[in-house]
Amino acid sequence: MSTPIQTLIDGYLDETLTPDQLSELETWINANPDHAKRFADAVHFDERMTAELSWQQFTDPDSAKSDSIEPSPVSPATSPLGKRMVWTIAAIAAAILLVAGWAIRTADDPTNVNGATGPSVAQNSVAPAAPDSEPDTTFATLVQSIDATWEDEHASQSGDRLDAQTIRLRSGIVQVQFDSGVEVTLEGPASYELQSIDRTKLAYGLLSATVPPGAEGFRVDTPSAQVIDLGTAFGIELDREGLSKVSVFDGEVEVVTDKDHQKRLLTEGQSLELSSDGSMSDIAFETQRFEKLWPFSSGIVKSTGAFRFAPPWPRLVNRIQSDRRVFVLPEGYATRLQSPCSVDITEPGQYTKATQLLPSVIPTDRRVRSFLLMFNPEVPADAPTNRQRPMIRDLELVEGSITFQQPILGVIVQDKTLFATDGRFSFRSAASLPFGQGLELDATRISDIITLSEDRRTIDLSLMSFGRRGDHVRVIVDASIRPFFPRRSK
Repeated sequence: MSTPIQTLIDGYLDETLTPDQLSELETWINANPDHAKRFADAVHFDERMTAELSWQQFTDPDSAKSDSIEPSPVSPATSPLGKRMVWTIAAIAAAILLVAGWAIRTADDPTNVNGATGPSVAQNSVAPAAPDSEPDTTFATLVQSIDATWEDEHASQSGDRLDAQTIRLRSGIVQVQFDSGVEVTLEGPASYELQSIDRTKLAYGLLSATVPPGAEGFRVDTPSAQVIDLGTAFGIELDREGLSKVSVFDGEVEVVTDKDHQKRLLTEGQSLELSSDGSMSDIAFETQRFEKLWPFSSGIVKSTGAFRFAPPWPRLVNRIQSDRRVFVLPEGYATRLQSPCSVDITEPGQYTKATQLLPSVIPTDRRVRSFLLMFNPEVPADAPTNRQRPMIRDLELVEGSITFQQPILGVIVQDKTLFATDGRFSFRSAASLPFGQGLELDATRISDIITLSEDRRTIDLSLMSFGRRGDHVRVIVDASIRPFFPRRSK
């Protein structure tokens, strides 16, 4: 044994073993049932510690600071222990099977001491249910609940794990994230049945769904048709009489009627009306009914002051201008980083000058979502363009605060870093935004100020506005999918 065994076990739990080291660990486990028991004890202890830490995150009374809703907990995937949850569960099952197999073989053949060849630990990706516990049938998480009034006696809470069931909402808004990454936001009154990870049924209500790449095929049945995602963001407005309107915000969906199985492909900017008898007709594309849902479906808890939500539609976002507003622009879907992403701010605090910035990177493979905070002032056509320094009377203060549902991983505020990330998260912003302008951080009385809260969810922005000068801030937010173990199943 060339590597200390504890080093191999630690490396397995940290997912850092090389193929040779993994083979060495497997050989050691298979050599003796005591070895297998030691390995099982180690991964069992690790799994219990992970679950305990995750439970504390769910139940920490100080984790939520919003007055309007209870933000969902930080995903354990953001911690070193959390990354190993699936590995440890599989490892425990593998070691138990190995010990059981050893006992059976030695009972049949007392001479079989050193020649046993048990199952490979690394190949056990799905753990069988423990005999003394029920299998986990949940496949979604209730991540937000805003002023929700339920039809049922027992109200669901943010963080609850959900299995096949019907959500009956009298009023308010809730957001459900499926383990596939699909996000559905529902406004009451509504009745919405969760059937499986990729199939649901809307009886009535207002629904907005975002389906990221890789989760295509998500389906919402209505009383007269099926709406099947083909990689998109779409909305359904369905009344109690069965009249529904389907609108596609991005990508495309397929609508199939129940009565005669008539199919219709809808693409971005198209809407369709479905009567209760299944007849279809084209209608004008209007998004006003869904605009209230979009901030919540994008992961924004609340905003105050100058901040205003700007949907990712229309494409030409450079036409969104205002002297008094900072527009919050979601930049496409949640995505997994294919290469490191450079950022200017990662630590909580107030930043008034560039020397305070500590550039860092968000590593490859993190699942993230990007938002552009865009101040794009309107400038009269006859405004002077040769002024080098503003007069005090020319300055205007634009302030606001915005809170995200998930932790902020990094903030980009400098021209160079903004340029480098333009188009990385959304081709729309790269193709249509005016030239990027970072914040002016020079600690003078005309300096911009940005503050990242201690819980890493809120950004306070104070901009000194002058003339044509715009200000852009790119915020990279954690988009990890919620853990697969329940806080509470409903």
